[in-house]
Amino acid sequence: MGNNSTLPQISTAEVQSKLNNPEILFVDVRGPSELSAGKLDAKKFLNIPHTEIANEFNRSDDDFKNLYKLEKPKKGAEIVIYCQRGRRGSIAQNALAELGYEKVLNWENGYSSL
Repeated sequence: MGNNSTLPQISTAEVQSKLNNPEILFVDVRGPSELSAGKLDAKKFLNIPHTEIANEFNRSDDDFKNLYKLEKPKKGAEIVIYCQRGRRGSIAQNALAELGYEKVLNWENGYSSL
């Protein structure tokens, strides 16, 4: 799954329609300093920079829960990845796909599209 274009994208309207769904994990893969410009107000939200996504999702279930105060998503859980414009999101999306996550959506134009 190395080709970004084969992995599913999600539009801004679709992102907004999913924000209150507690079953969907939103992962902001921007750097922590970028969060000061704003972030999504999702029911289930994490900030994990794209360069750390594979390592963090490789943690044991217990380590993940202790660190993030959330259950580590199962491989079939829906995850929406986003960054500022979509490029880092697609890198993180590829990393999660390689770890076996099946329903990872990348917000095609990122946070900048709000």
